[in-house]
Amino acid sequence: MVFPNQEFESSSSQRKSGRGKIEIKRIENTTNRQVTFCKRRNGLL
Repeated sequence: MVFPNQEFESSSSQRKSGRGKIEIKRIENTTNRQVTFCKRRNGLL
């Protein structure tokens, strides 16, 4: 016998994967900036 409350709690505890949000700020390190731009251009961010 499955209770509706238990089913809801188990489904809400699962984490969905997706694009994370990043803070918009200037990246001072040149190498990191180029890598981030490349990822953004390829649609990874």
